[in-house]
Amino acid sequence: MLLHQFSFLSAPHIWAGDELGMWGADDPDCRKPIIWPEMTFQDESYRPDGTKVGSIPVRANLELMDFIRQLTLLRKKRSDWLSGDVTYHSLANQPLVLAYERFNRIEHSLMVFNASDQSCPVSLPVEAQGTPKVVFQSQQDQSIELDWENKLLNFELPAYTGLAIDLPIP
Repeated sequence: MLLHQFSFLSAPHIWAGDELGMWGADDPDCRKPIIWPEMTFQDESYRPDGTKVGSIPVRANLELMDFIRQLTLLRKKRSDWLSGDVTYHSLANQPLVLAYERFNRIEHSLMVFNASDQSCPVSLPVEAQGTPKVVFQSQQDQSIELDWENKLLNFELPAYTGLAIDLPIP
């Protein structure tokens, strides 16, 4: 999950070509030229595991590139993602959900990831000096409603979704 890479400790690890949706494998596929959007390439006929298939179009994934660009800009903007501390939430009843907070004196974020193939309810105790709001979600075609009452944040997290929530501080 790219949102996790961009919001967690240390620098995100993106290999040249990942942002364009390139794939490769062992030698010689590990040395393919970058798929620049303005260039045309021959279709491929082998998958990374060596199996021969029909025609696989080779083109830049501009949607993925834009997604990574949005995450890069957000990481640069969010000081808590760059140098904040981290605290984990325990979700024993949701084994495929990861939740942690990134925070410093200026900003405070709650990050929640659902690695399951099922939507799941999430209920977390949080401290905020205002209404929490979603600043980024990996599945951008779905609306997630946050219910925040008595320092408890409740929401339904769709399958395979990451969510970044701003927790306002004074």
